[in-house]
Amino acid sequence: MRTVVIALGSAGDVHPLLGIGLALQKRGHHVAFLTNSYFESIVRRAGLDFYPIGSATDYERATQDPNLWDPHRGLEVVWRNVFGPAMRPTYDLIKKTAAFEKCIVVAPPLAFGARLAQEAMGVPLVTVHLQPFSLRTCHGGLEAGGGINIPAWLPMRCQSWLWKAIDWLFLDPLLRPELNGLREELGLKPVRNILGCWVHSPDRCIALFPDWFAPAQPDWPPQLAITGFPLFDEAPIREQSPELEKFLAEGERPIVFTPGSAMRHAKRFFQVSLEACRILDRRAIFLTPNADQIPADLPPTVRYFDYIPFSLLLDHAEVLVHHGGIGTCAQAMKAGIPQLVMPMAHDQFDNASRVEMLGLGYSLRRARYMKSVVAEKLAQLIKTKSVKARCREVVSKFRSEHPLFDICALVEDSAYSLARRTI
Repeated sequence: MRTVVIALGSAGDVHPLLGIGLALQKRGHHVAFLTNSYFESIVRRAGLDFYPIGSATDYERATQDPNLWDPHRGLEVVWRNVFGPAMRPTYDLIKKTAAFEKCIVVAPPLAFGARLAQEAMGVPLVTVHLQPFSLRTCHGGLEAGGGINIPAWLPMRCQSWLWKAIDWLFLDPLLRPELNGLREELGLKPVRNILGCWVHSPDRCIALFPDWFAPAQPDWPPQLAITGFPLFDEAPIREQSPELEKFLAEGERPIVFTPGSAMRHAKRFFQVSLEACRILDRRAIFLTPNADQIPADLPPTVRYFDYIPFSLLLDHAEVLVHHGGIGTCAQAMKAGIPQLVMPMAHDQFDNASRVEMLGLGYSLRRARYMKSVVAEKLAQLIKTKSVKARCREVVSKFRSEHPLFDICALVEDSAYSLARRTI
């Protein structure tokens, strides 16, 4: 049985699924990896069969839109430029694969084409959730930013009403027209409550984070299994940088700053970060694939790199300052270093809130990202022993977890169970 792995979004969305695909391939499975053409070279260097969903131009268009990082408009940008256009090609590629051999699909919840293939053709599907934010609950709070926040103290009934209002006013009107249009073509009935219920595969769902980061909730799908962070970066397929090794050997541990690989509007972020480092007299590393965002007057104590695998860097860093992507949070936790998180949109506010609740760092809103505030927060993180102690405690949790093994076992179990069911 072929395994079709789908990854849609930025590098932070692609890397975990790439890690899962490689782990499945090592266990003897024939893996087809479906993602945007922007990531073709990474997939091919990793040694997986690549199938394009969308052009690199589509990806560039989405990342260049400043509204991508607006807490109100971000979902619309990714839907219009990434997930919406990928729906039909995803369905068509799965249909083409299923016509020649049996297959099972591993996909994130917004890969609607995979869910449609399951309904229309009976193709087995494992839905994988990268972050707790994509699993709504009425048993706890959720912070999405931009005024869309559900406080934990609200009674369950009120939280349920709020979710229904969010679906009715915002989410379903955005997603339903295109989704139900394709459903009609396929002879399927229209759906509502798309992100609250329909996106979850009835076969199997997997939470790609540990329960100590987000405990299971009573109203999460009963077919959901919680594993752990499938930590994967490009370290196995990239050469180590002599320039990085030289810089790390020249002085104290640097502070690492990154707004995320898809962020194309971070000039102010890096300028403020540089000024904060000057106040503290600290060494730093700036990470972004977009060199035009970096200040022109970097001193010798601050170095810019377009990309460094976190697994090769964070063990040598003092603090990580970032946007709150779930993969970045996880890498910092595994390295045992404090975090200063500046969330902007999507799941980042919820991730930042969890980092704070675990005592692993601080969250700072975008409007408050100013040199004096950043310098003060960084000084606290560097000096506060309780934060560093808590970071060390969390590191120990990673040693007892084997997420990629567990994830592969769940996918295999789902494939075998469904194969037996069809005999």
